[in-house]
Amino acid sequence: MPEQPREQPPARPEKGSHCSTCGAPYGPVSGWPRRCPACGDTAYRNPLPVAVALLPAEYADAAGTHAGLVVVTRAIAPARGTLALPGGFIDHHEDWRHAVVRELAEETGILASAADVRLADALSSPDGHLL
Repeated sequence: MPEQPREQPPARPEKGSHCSTCGAPYGPVSGWPRRCPACGDTAYRNPLPVAVALLPAEYADAAGTHAGLVVVTRAIAPARGTLALPGGFIDHHEDWRHAVVRELAEETGILASAADVRLADALSSPDGHLL
């Protein structure tokens, strides 16, 4: 009996090409915000704020004592299994200092005080989606 050709799953639409409210395609548009021609909803692509901890640490080995930063091994994509600074998304209505403390505790078990958190820098990701 001849083998039946396998049906391919439908192609996924390009991210941001359809309205997240009603699912209608935006059509040929570029840039943000986008207004849906079907339901009139306006979609924005605002950066998602993240907080990252730069916590100095010392470690010792046979060669002596060394200074560095606390790092974690990423457990999720992207870059699962690679080293990263502890951090993550800032929750709605959460102060960025509290987010640093929360993420540090969640990812390392290290407890810190929000009063001790200082801003080192504010950067955007290359695509501008993360702040």
